[in-house]
Order: sequence, then C-alpha cells, then structure tokens
Amino acid sequence: MKNQFSRLLKPAAGSLSLAAWGLVAALTLPAVGLLWDGAWHLTFGRDTFWSPPHVLLYAGVTLSLFISTTTIAVSTLRQDSRDNVFALGPWRAPPGATVVLAGTATMLAAAPFDNWWHVTFGRDSGLWSPPHLAGLIGGSLTGLGAVMFIHGESDRRSKLEGARLWATLLLLGCFTLGVGAIGLGPYSIRHEQRTDPSLYPIASCLVGTFALTLSQRVTGRPGAATVVALAQFGLNGVVGAALTASGYERVVSLPPLMIGSAVAADVVFARWGHRPASAWPWVAGLVFAITFFPIEAVWSRSLTGLMWPLIPALTAFCLALPASLVGAMAGEWLGHTIAAKGEE
Repeated sequence: MKNQFSRLLKPAAGSLSLAAWGLVAALTLPAVGLLWDGAWHLTFGRDTFWSPPHVLLYAGVTLSLFISTTTIAVSTLRQDSRDNVFALGPWRAPPGATVVLAGTATMLAAAPFDNWWHVTFGRDSGLWSPPHLAGLIGGSLTGLGAVMFIHGESDRRSKLEGARLWATLLLLGCFTLGVGAIGLGPYSIRHEQRTDPSLYPIASCLVGTFALTLSQRVTGRPGAATVVALAQFGLNGVVGAALTASGYERVVSLPPLMIGSAVAADVVFARWGHRPASAWPWVAGLVFAITFFPIEAVWSRSLTGLMWPLIPALTAFCLALPASLVGAMAGEWLGHTIAAKGEE
C-alpha cells in the first residue's frame, strides 16, 4: 500500500506523478464540459442536473477532490516536514493540494447554489450570475493549485521542462479559458453583442494580461504566453466545431483573439523578462492592450458584421490600458510566487 501511494504522489526522475497527470485530466474535463454545457442549455434549455455535460464537468471535479484529499492525507500520515507545507495541528497540507481542494470545494458549493438561483430567479443571461462566477472562480483556483502541485514536484536542480513543462502549459491553457469566461460573461454566448466595446474588451485585457504574464513567469520561458493562448483558443474551437457538427443550434463563441497580443508579450518577455526588477510587466501590459484592440475589433466584425463605434471604442481603450497594467502586475506577482514556492 505504501508503495502504491508513493507511486501516486512521488514521480520518477524526469517524469510526472500519476497524481499530477490526474490533475491535468481533472482540469481538461471541466473545460470541455463548460463549453458543452453552454451549447446544451442554448439548444435544449435547462434540464436535470445529470445532463451529459454536467456529468463530464463534475467527473473532473470529483477527480480533483480525490487527488487533493489523498495528497493531504498521505502528507499527514508521513508528517511531511517541508518548510512550504501548511501545518495545522497534526495535518500537513502541501500548498498545491490545498489550493486544489479549496477550488474544488468552491465548485461543488456552486452546484446547489446554481440550482437555487434558477429556481428562485429563473433562467439567467450568461456567466455573470453569482453561482456561475463562483464555479468559474473555483475552477480557476483548481487550475492554479494544479500548477503549484507540479511545481512542488521539482526542486532547485530541476528545471521546468519535458512533461512538467507541457503539463503546466496545458493546465494554464485551461486556466486561461476559465478566467477568459469570467471576462467575457454573456458575450461568450451572445457574440452578436460584441458590437458594444464598452465592457468586455476591458475585462478581457485585465484577465488576458493576468493569465499570460502568469504563464510567462511560472514557466520562465519566452513563448509560453503564445502556447497558452493557442491552447485555450484551440480547445474552444475544436469543441465548438464538434458540437456544431453534432447538430447543436448554438455553441459558445471563440474567446477574444489574443494570440497576436501573446506573441507581442513573448517578444517583450524575451527581451526584458529575466532582468531583476525589470519593468517588463508594464511594457507587456501596454503592448497587450495596444495590439489586442485592433485585432479584436476586426474579429468582432467577423462575428457580427459591424465595426465598433469609434468614440465608445476609444473610451474603452483608455480604460483598458490601466486594466492591462493591473493584470500584468498581478500575473507577475502570482507567477513569481508560485515559481519560488516550487523551489523551496
């Protein structure tokens, strides 16, 4: 039994543990389930909790719950004494597993909350209802915890590369899809509303720079932002195409087209990202907003057939600049914190 737990939680040299791979699957399943669920409700309306997309989504949540609780239980039995392990009496909780457990608990709590909300207020208009936001925040926390979990399996002599690197990038892609859904809200379903640039482009700049700057700092590699942007955009597109081909009347539309901004941010990171006390997050934030707005305006026109009104677009751009700076600084701080914790 002890050897089985060791194999579950402790990877062989140069590989990932089964628990880490399980968390990759546990984050991918809800990401697909979220996209499927949006199309399901748009096509069939609201039905039983046990709809196929809900089953897929909560299968991932259950797997996250199992892995996080098992990790904490085994760490407690072993009385893990590492400096970065959270201790509460006899309990020993590795930080990654703790954040995964907190995120999973939030998602589980959001399910009955969502049911009560619909019974009380009826059908809502998108992803900005309180229970939906709670579920998305819980999923985002779970993704961050999974990234921390992988970093906890490395040490100062072990650079994030190979399986660890690609698993981390995939997790960050799922995380970016989740925070992108928070930023888009109802615009992810009703893309004809993207003729109004007064809100969602600002929110997209905030969460977009946060997610991509976080990805760059966590991995420490130029190109990470581009891979993560492609991963979340590609996952959305593949699932959407499969659902359309399966006869769904309407699917969640693709997220804001931030791939060009990610490439520009990676160029900035390659030039200044490794310098101590560098201002690169500020530059990356500005570059993101400057490149994002014209690209998204063209993308919006391709979805709606209409261009953004000039004055509202310019006003939104002025507000998006500080939002991008805040997102970039927050991503830099959190990414540095996660990377540093993995080296303790």
